[in-house]
Amino acid sequence: KLSAYSFFKNKSELHDLQDKIYEHVKEKGFDIERGVSSDRKHLSTQRFKAVSLQQEIEKLEQEKKEIDSRLYDLASSLDQAKSVDEIPVKEKGGFIRSKMVEIASEDFDSIKSLAKSSESLRNENRRLKNEKIKIEREKDDLYKGQRFLERQVTDLKRENRGLKEANDFLKKTLERVKEMYKEKLPELAGVIGYVKGSILDKMNRKFLKRHFAGDDEVKGAQKFLNHKQEHEEQQKRLKQVRRSQQKNWDQGLER
Repeated sequence: KLSAYSFFKNKSELHDLQDKIYEHVKEKGFDIERGVSSDRKHLSTQRFKAVSLQQEIEKLEQEKKEIDSRLYDLASSLDQAKSVDEIPVKEKGGFIRSKMVEIASEDFDSIKSLAKSSESLRNENRRLKNEKIKIEREKDDLYKGQRFLERQVTDLKRENRGLKEANDFLKKTLERVKEMYKEKLPELAGVIGYVKGSILDKMNRKFLKRHFAGDDEVKGAQKFLNHKQEHEEQQKRLKQVRRSQQKNWDQGLER
């Protein structure tokens, strides 16, 4: 049975074969239309990229939550610290001495601790806010990349549907050729074998039985090898003639 996938397992080979078959079959007088190969697109790769982006987005979301939590803790720490204005004080002194204030020892220690940590907390707060802004930007970029990949996947699905339809058309065309030219099938198979042979030769591949769908294709491939050998021998003879002519020419100049 003539089938697009019975020729080669390699898809690029199938595409080359379709081009060659079309040219040679038309030269032999068969009235068929050109088919299109069914190259599959790497949808799985695009899907993998989209999933990876989604995972990265989720990771950034988690980092953002951690930063929000840290900012909340910092704000709570500042709220829990006693305000200087709220600390009870008592004035001492009068007209002679400068006025002084008295505060509890634990309140004084709290003021010192707050003074030491406030600048550090402000710096940490600024750093976390900047990091949060950076993460938001990265997340937006990842969302854009994810949407782009999703559109690519959709486009590739649509294109693959078109390629599948084209490949189905090619299969039906070959079946129709088989029905219309039953008496010429051996000749057609020979043409196909010849084309396969030329492709295998260009790819420096060995001629294996699995490459051919019957004895007629094998004969076509053998015909190609014979033509190739004849051509190589002809080229070899031409080179010998040229060398001989050049030698005679050189000897004539020496005389």
